[in-house]
Amino acid sequence: MRLALLIAVIAVSIAPARSAAPIASAPYQIGYGGLYVVDVRLNGQGPYPFILDTGSTTSLIFDSLLEDMTPQLSGAPPQSVIGLADRGLFDAFTLGDIELAGLTLEDAEGPILPSWPGPNAPRGLLGLNFLNRYILVFDHKTRRIDFYDPSAPPDPDLYDRWSRVRLDPGNFGDKNTTLVTLRGDLNGVSTRLIFDLGAERPIANFAVLEEIIDGAAFSRSRTDRRQYAAVVDIFRSEARVHAVRFSNFSVGKTRWSDEIFLITEALIFEELDVADKPFGLFGASLLRNRNFMIDFPGETLWIGPVRK
Repeated sequence: MRLALLIAVIAVSIAPARSAAPIASAPYQIGYGGLYVVDVRLNGQGPYPFILDTGSTTSLIFDSLLEDMTPQLSGAPPQSVIGLADRGLFDAFTLGDIELAGLTLEDAEGPILPSWPGPNAPRGLLGLNFLNRYILVFDHKTRRIDFYDPSAPPDPDLYDRWSRVRLDPGNFGDKNTTLVTLRGDLNGVSTRLIFDLGAERPIANFAVLEEIIDGAAFSRSRTDRRQYAAVVDIFRSEARVHAVRFSNFSVGKTRWSDEIFLITEALIFEELDVADKPFGLFGASLLRNRNFMIDFPGETLWIGPVRK
């Protein structure tokens, strides 16, 4: 009898745990040139279109929302906001409760930036101070984000065959700015990249090209026959870029062939003190046709295969 009881206890102890269910699910859209957009409520009002921005340390709003609310200064020091081509120092306001699919960031503080033009412009950015509390699973087919509590992650069967990539939260320059980065390989050059779903395309600095000895390893993009093009940043300021097609780009075990990067001497690289070393932004277009999971607490990105 004692032996039977011991076997029963062992059997119970090694039985697999039941799969955790997401604590919330939110639909997303692809808009504004290829960015992830979700519907957010602010202090119970809305919903408003917010860009999901893993490259922003804080959530913020655009001043078009002042038609619906009157935020007060929070008393916190002004916050520096850095774009590709411009920067600004903005007062911190008490924005209130930011809610997405029943998940709430209470008493949020953040800057208010000038609005983008157009009647359907985004009304804000949903940044890391909201997102990094959860595990997020993106389903490309259903255009849905499932949110999981870190203490009850999703079933490993969902992602165990996906490519695993380490995420590294780190500080930059003298700004004490904490951003999430990962390591990529651009034609053999190890490059640190900010994991930035708020950037439409991948971007790199000229230090990447300087590390590539064989100039034949890359060629000017055939999709943009001009030597230079321009992209706009969060301030709608233009940054001059050179579109370059890299034959090989990889992150973890995931590989992209003939991927176009925008090469630029952007202000953000100077501000983060990385202009002289291979550095860039891992933009949204790299994941648009894939399922993927961001485990912020576990500092891991899981990338699924291409889905049509």
